[in-house]
Order: sequence, then structure tokens, then C-alpha cells
Amino acid sequence: MNKGTPQHKVYDVQDAREAIRRYCAYQERSQHEVSEKLQSMGLIPMVVDLLMVELIEEGFVNELRFAEAFARGRFRQKGWGRLKIKDKLYQRKISQACIQLALESIDDDEYLDQLRQLAMWKWEKVKAPNDFVRRQKVMGFLYQRGFEYDLIRPIVDAF
Repeated sequence: MNKGTPQHKVYDVQDAREAIRRYCAYQERSQHEVSEKLQSMGLIPMVVDLLMVELIEEGFVNELRFAEAFARGRFRQKGWGRLKIKDKLYQRKISQACIQLALESIDDDEYLDQLRQLAMWKWEKVKAPNDFVRRQKVMGFLYQRGFEYDLIRPIVDAF
């Protein structure tokens, strides 16, 4: 053993099965996250695939459930718009069908209310020499949050 190299836990299949079930039970995980975690345990690809199938069949991993929970959480807790949520789900290697269903799970009225509240909050916070600059800053903020331009424009123009 070299003193300079860190020691990694070596998992057998049963230990890995128990550890990954705890990992999945703690919070919703995407298939990609779980697969990477299994690979980081030093398991061979065939065992990773076998455990992934087991986890999916047993309901520990469900890509649609993960996508919907992610979308609702990011929208309600972080105030993200659909564009940003879609981009982050895509980065997590979620299928287009699941992304679409997850975005549809966000209520349209709640979405517009959140957009209006964020716009009003930012409008009050922004210091600008004139209303044109102020509108531009508020629109930039909302667009960065992932809201669609065609929804942002009429709300900010009403100020």
C-alpha cells in the first residue's frame, strides 16, 4: 500500500445493492446519477446494468417521477422558469418525453403568478436612471431565471 493513495471501499454485489437502495431511498435520483454512483463503487458494467434493472423494477428509480419532482421543486423553491428547468433536466440526461411531461406538471396559473411576483419583486429592487433601463434589467433577470420571453414582455411592459 502506498501512503499517498486514498483507500476506497470495495463493494461486493450485495453490499452495493444495499448501499444503492439507501442512496435512492434518501431522495429522488435520475437513472444517470444512479448509474454513475454504481460505477464509482467499482462495479463491472454488467453488474451495474443488472442492479439498474432491479432498481427500476422495484420502483427505487423512476425517471418520470424524478423529472416531475425536480421540475416542481426548482419551480417552487428556486423560482426557475420552464426554460431553465428543461435545460437542467437535459443536462442530467433525462429523456425528452419525461422532460415534456415534467414541464406540463407545472400549473400554468401558478407559473404566471410566480412570474408576476418575481417581476414585481425585481422591479422594486432595481435602481436605474430611467424606466427603459429598469425594464431591461427586470427582463434580463426573468430571462436568466428561465422564463419565456413572450410571457415576460407583457408583464414587464405593464409597469
